[in-house]
Amino acid sequence: MKEIGKNIRIIREIKGLTQEGLADLTGFSQRHISRLENGQTPIKEKCLNRIAKALDTPSDKFKNLDISSFLK
Repeated sequence: MKEIGKNIRIIREIKGLTQEGLADLTGFSQRHISRLENGQTPIKEKCLNRIAKALDTPSDKFKNLDISSFLK
């Protein structure tokens, strides 16, 4: 759970977005994004899919992050 949240943060930062920017793209609050990234809120599949779409990233990348795929 915490690993997925950590990976959301990493990908969000690579994409140059703030938590507020991601919140705007997903319709979630900035506080919710923060709680997801910090592992304080369980991440449901539907929620992960919305975040993945907003970050233009396949949802499986959040479970098995390979940063090199973002550095191309």
